[in-house]
Amino acid sequence: MRHRRSLAAIALGVTLLMAGCSRQTASGPSIASFSASPATLASFGERTTLSWSGSNVTGYSLSVSPGTGVTVNGSAYAGALDLGASTSARVSLPSNNAGSSSLQYLFTLTAAGSGGAAATRMTLVTVEGLSATVYSGSSYGFNGPLGMAVDDSGNVWITNGVGNSVTELPSGEYTSPVVYSGSSYGFSGPRGVAVDASGNVWIANYQFGGDSVTELPAGDYANPVVYSNATGSYGFSAPFGVAADASGNIWITNAGAPSVTELPAGDFANPVVYSGGSYGFSEPYGVAADASGNIWITNAALASVTELPAGDYANPVVYSNATGSYGFSSPWGVAADASGNVWIANQTGNSVTELR
Repeated sequence: MRHRRSLAAIALGVTLLMAGCSRQTASGPSIASFSASPATLASFGERTTLSWSGSNVTGYSLSVSPGTGVTVNGSAYAGALDLGASTSARVSLPSNNAGSSSLQYLFTLTAAGSGGAAATRMTLVTVEGLSATVYSGSSYGFNGPLGMAVDDSGNVWITNGVGNSVTELPSGEYTSPVVYSGSSYGFSGPRGVAVDASGNVWIANYQFGGDSVTELPAGDYANPVVYSNATGSYGFSAPFGVAADASGNIWITNAGAPSVTELPAGDFANPVVYSGGSYGFSEPYGVAADASGNIWITNAALASVTELPAGDYANPVVYSNATGSYGFSSPWGVAADASGNVWIANQTGNSVTELR
């Protein structure tokens, strides 16, 4: 009987002890949940939102490792951040992690309360980063690849300046390239390549003696059309860059003239050649059309950029280091983004200029 009473007493003691522990834990801070949305990011520079909930908490603090370049709620991370009673935080990860293909960020949330020890909880955010695939081999026909363009279907087009050919990497089938070559294409040191809104592919044949532009008609790439000075008044002279504007006009820079040729949409047999001192052309290489229809040309020899205003191509605007702090130094490449900013690559200056 005494043995039974002893067991009952022990059981009662354990029950009371557990109840006491429960009351002590409940009085201290606790974190019920802590997560990131999204928890996996495709690339660096993206944002995620941290959310959490807890009880018996007087304030939260947040730390992250690695913390370099991280911002929390718009402030640069420089150690554990006091977030007060907030239950979420907006996090921006650094945009440049040179050499990092992927990285994980460990976020630690600490909850403080009036009773009991502080509670902590962790969550991971993974940045997948960039992955690289190198395409090479005889089947690609690469031989001095220079120009590159991507059409609306995701096909990639590459000019082979030494091989006198053009390689197409079909969308979704980059390991099954198609190489276009042969006399009917008229390729001669092909440089620039562009795709117009209709899917036609345009190639500038730079090599002296070639002086032509090849069109690969959409859906009929095996039947090219070659435009040359022998077939029309195109004014081609070492054509280098090529661009298509939103209206379907094709623009070609003639590095050897110097001049720029426009093939008007629907009337390619009646080109317009722009040249003369007011244009400031001098070894024009790059050409691009912005969303407003303005045409931009880089002049490598004069360290300048010429703008042909939409609808007023006869009144060019020339930007040079003499008229502003542009930092031009043998400008070659040019591109316009969706916001209307124009970007110029300075080949000898090892710099890039943005015109806003």
